[in-house]
Amino acid sequence: MRIYGNENESFVVTEKGEIYIIQSVNFTDEGQYEKIDQLPLDAELLDRSLTPELEIPVELWDDHEVVESANSLYDGGWRSTDKHDLMKEYNLSNSGADRIIECLEKLEEQ
Repeated sequence: MRIYGNENESFVVTEKGEIYIIQSVNFTDEGQYEKIDQLPLDAELLDRSLTPELEIPVELWDDHEVVESANSLYDGGWRSTDKHDLMKEYNLSNSGADRIIECLEKLEEQ
C-alpha cells in the first residue's frame, strides 16, 4: 500500500492498484473514503512512518496487513467473539471488523 497526498487530500493506492481518497477537506464523516480513477497530478508519495495519525479504513488494507493485525490481536488475547469490543476499541466499521474476525477464526482453528 502506498500513501499519497496533496494540500487538501490524502490517498491510498492498494496492491491491486485501486486508488482511494481517505482524507479530504470535503469529507464530513470520519472513516469516509471514495474510490477514484487516478491520482491528481499534484499528489506526492508520502512516507508512511511520517504520517502515523493518518487512519486508513481496514476495508482498504492489503490482505497481509489484515493478517498481521489479526495475529497481533490474537497474541494480545483478542478472539473472534470479541467483534463488538474490537469495533469500539479500534473504531472499526462492521465490514472492517469482519475482515479481522475472519482471520481470528482461522487462527483459533489452528
